[in-house]
Amino acid sequence: MASDILVVGISGPSSSGKTTLARLLRTAFTPTQGSNINIKTLLVHEDDFYKADDRIPITTTSSGKLVQDWDTVEAFDIKQFVSCLSHPTSDENMEFDKMKELVGDGAFVREDLGIVVAPDKGEGSMSRLLDWAVDLILNKVKEIKEIEK
Repeated sequence: MASDILVVGISGPSSSGKTTLARLLRTAFTPTQGSNINIKTLLVHEDDFYKADDRIPITTTSSGKLVQDWDTVEAFDIKQFVSCLSHPTSDENMEFDKMKELVGDGAFVREDLGIVVAPDKGEGSMSRLLDWAVDLILNKVKEIKEIEK
């Protein structure tokens, strides 16, 4: 039996509540005891996919100082990240055949799900994406709660 997979990405500045929100969502999606709903959640933290300290690229600051550049895409192990998402548990497999990594402009595309996540190009595009995601998640939670009744 094929299962629906919903990937929720949360981004924001340091200490903005990303992990707290992720844990709240995990709790919201956890079926109550005795439920016949089979939902699995997995939290994946981006920080777990940075390369080893000795493999982080070096950059020169405006003052001429050499420092590690943790903000460059080369510091991030994208292949390992995609591999983790491709096999979230031992008995499930997300299909990423149509996933494209457009690292140059920072966009990620899931064509099969009709999802495009890109840097905010103005006009509130990220705000609209967030509104869409929240509505989608809340509707899914409502469906689950109705089935459990």
